[in-house]
Amino acid sequence: MFSAVAIVLASFTGASAALAEGAENVPVAAVVQAFVENCADLEAEANVLSALEANGWSPADIKGHDGLAAMTSLHSDREGYDLEAGAFAKPAVPHVFTMVSRTKAGGAHVLDCHAVTFEPTDDFRGKELAGLGAKAIPTKVIDEPGMHMAIWDPGLFPGHRETSISYLPATSALRDHLPTPSPYIMILGRSPSRSDGAAVNSEERAE
Repeated sequence: MFSAVAIVLASFTGASAALAEGAENVPVAAVVQAFVENCADLEAEANVLSALEANGWSPADIKGHDGLAAMTSLHSDREGYDLEAGAFAKPAVPHVFTMVSRTKAGGAHVLDCHAVTFEPTDDFRGKELAGLGAKAIPTKVIDEPGMHMAIWDPGLFPGHRETSISYLPATSALRDHLPTPSPYIMILGRSPSRSDGAAVNSEERAE
């Protein structure tokens, strides 16, 4: 159980170099809304990219944000796997990112769509069901002083094999074992494995 949590958190170590110091808490609703806007439909990659464009999210430079760069580095270093990823930001939603990635292996790929913030938020525990409109009880819940995680398998939305939420409060002892700062909230949608399709690289979309 802990190893799965550690993998999720490790994929988002670091923080955005562009974030302003002393920023106010990011509202939980902003992270949830980013996920619902952009990641609710994983039936096709084109659906995610269309949602990002329609909702005013623009490509962001992954290399300019330490946390996003750490995620892509972690997965791209896995032997036998090829990662294509894009990060997106929206001026009206500061300090919140949408990350879309496609991990390929053996002629198939898995599509991931995340909403994440590296800034402090208010307590997320107990709010995920209402915020995501979830009617199903989570398949697994980890609720400890150092973290809260809820997993739905199958996921909550079309094309979601799995939907999950991770919340790591500022007081969590787990932060002593991760680079500082680390994410406070991450919401993930993951598709089933599918045959390879179109890329999701934000730099390609920016051209």
